[in-house]
Amino acid sequence: MPLALLVAIALAQTRDLRGNLVTLPSADGVQAYIFELRDCPLANAFSPEINRLVGLFQKKGVKFAMVYVDSDGDSKEAAKHIRDYRLKCPVYLDPKQSFASAAGITHSPEAAVYRGTSLLYRGRINDLYATPSIRKQKATTADLADALATAIARKHVKQPRTVAVGCLLPRP
Repeated sequence: MPLALLVAIALAQTRDLRGNLVTLPSADGVQAYIFELRDCPLANAFSPEINRLVGLFQKKGVKFAMVYVDSDGDSKEAAKHIRDYRLKCPVYLDPKQSFASAAGITHSPEAAVYRGTSLLYRGRINDLYATPSIRKQKATTADLADALATAIARKHVKQPRTVAVGCLLPRP
């Protein structure tokens, strides 16, 4: 496993939809953060799979959150997006991308899995998209689900880094 993923990363401050300042990642349990841009068509296409994973893994104690990295930090637009795509987890706004940068996130959608403040996995949700314009009939890997199952079992994540396919994050 790369050393960068073995050590705890720097904590980052961001805000929830009400404007409250929060520090991420939190210090307890397994956490999954999905980073996305509201207008990224690939991120939006993954919404049903994200909801499926939230439903499956929240029952097992995983804390999920969506982290919007749109530079406008518009909480009303984020709330509308959550309603439109029926996303079922807490939401954080990271317009300066401090948390995304600390986690090494470069694309939307991209996931990061932590146990406490240690980064265990960073990368794609699955391999449904070979490129931003080539969608497979169905995914043949379940990268995020595998990482979550492994993290819950307190085992070593076999592939701690995968390359996310999606919209490149604009740097603020």
